[in-house]
Amino acid sequence: MMDIVNKMAIATKHLKVIEETFIKNDKSYKENELKIEKLPSYKEIKRLIYYGGKKTRGHDRGARQMILADLVQYMLVCRGTYMMEMKEQIEDYKKLIMYVVNRLLLQENISIDVKLRRILMGALKKEIPEEHFFEGDYHRERFNETLDFNESIIWGECDSKYYHVLDSLLPKSRGCAIELLVYLYLLQRNFGYVVPLLVNQRVYADKDSIAPPDMLLLRKKGEVFGIEIGGGKEGQSRNFSLATSIPTFSVELTGDQPFRCYTCNHWITYCDEVINQYAKGIPKDNRDSINCAECQNFNDGECLDIIYYGENDEGKRGRHHLTCVKNHKVIKSHLNNKEWREEHLFAYFPLVVGLADFAEEIDQITKN
Repeated sequence: MMDIVNKMAIATKHLKVIEETFIKNDKSYKENELKIEKLPSYKEIKRLIYYGGKKTRGHDRGARQMILADLVQYMLVCRGTYMMEMKEQIEDYKKLIMYVVNRLLLQENISIDVKLRRILMGALKKEIPEEHFFEGDYHRERFNETLDFNESIIWGECDSKYYHVLDSLLPKSRGCAIELLVYLYLLQRNFGYVVPLLVNQRVYADKDSIAPPDMLLLRKKGEVFGIEIGGGKEGQSRNFSLATSIPTFSVELTGDQPFRCYTCNHWITYCDEVINQYAKGIPKDNRDSINCAECQNFNDGECLDIIYYGENDEGKRGRHHLTCVKNHKVIKSHLNNKEWREEHLFAYFPLVVGLADFAEEIDQITKN
């Protein structure tokens, strides 16, 4: 992925060289540049490309975490999707999305890992010019306070000012991961042609605008449906449907994935076996998990990706890394029990709920 990010940097550098060359050597181009710079809203336009912090009031489409997420999705969805045209590349494209999802979840772990959080914050402050990295004194002060904060930063469990700073440093990591997983799921089902609108926060017509759903499904007989990821957007979906007559459905990942380990509080990533199987298509029986005890990588429970579902010694019931709880008394005594393993040890596929009423149909479209 680092090479892909470097390619993005090369592309922007290419544009920069074009700009610098023409501004320096073409008088008309230089005059055009001055006209652009004199636009009253030019400063705000620049902020839409990179903003030095997180906006906590008003529209957040210009906030840094949204901008970074747009760049990730541009690379994977707007450009990477062309890999779907080559049959031999399709599985690699699906795996790439899953691997990037894991990276996004690993990034989110700086909410728990104070040492890594400080390393990242120090690196960003060093590498990005201060006049760009901080939108003003307010963002600089909040950043420094967060840098000194020595505890976990989880929404609802700490002062929100720390969360807002941390959120602004990453590409909307968990939210971006969920959007990519829903997109991948739709690519693997024959519900219709998928039109991702992930980087289009609003669509415009003269002086009016609406917030579109995250994706559109184009189906036969002229049917178009909106797909909104996650709940809490009923008003937005209603306004879109009223304005366009396009019905919109809300969907989410099964079991409210991705999961956070109830013991260590780190995010649980998707294992190689899940990724390899999922890249070949949705499980035919639509099962949402692999029983880890039956997996070729189980290795007598030594696989680092095994998920235990149940209670730990502290009575916290949920999903845990088995490595976090395997020495707990309530678990250690059962590890060699086959029935217990089948009941408690799983790895999950990122399936989607909310589309039960949709019939698959692309095969019929392409044959007609």
